Amino acid sequence: MMSAEAPPARPAVVATTPSVAVAQQKSSKAVLVRLFAALENGDQATFNAVTTPDFRAFEGGKVFDRESLMSLIQQVHKAGKHYRWSITDERVEQDQRVAVINYVNKGVISDSGTDESVTWLEVATFLATPDGWKINFLSSQRAAAAP
Repeated sequence: MMSAEAPPARPAVVATTPSVAVAQQKSSKAVLVRLFAALENGDQATFNAVTTPDFRAFEGGKVFDRESLMSLIQQVHKAGKHYRWSITDERVEQDQRVAVINYVNKGVISDSGTDESVTWLEVATFLATPDGWKINFLSSQRAAAAP
């Protein structure tokens, strides 16, 4: 006769009300908005505050960490270019530990008084920390030009 083994323990599921889930989604999006504000202003301290120490970004076929991404942005600023970003059409999936937002980033690149509208397709992943949501990964690619 075979002995019956107990099934493996399942992780506890924390029930949330729709209003709590909506508040958490707004919270993770707010962190993303702060990240882009930090990039717009070349603010390394705020950028570090909203990202994990092992943050990575895929941009333009290259891999960046916190310091190298901010360095790139600061070089762009010194060259006279400035970016403004706007998160649109976001879709948020999250639980108590991880959040993922995929979105369309509609931005403007200003260069010597000339503005160019640009659209990127992006995804960001977040980890829950004792200090709140922190971004640990960002992937970005330019959207194809409209026909």
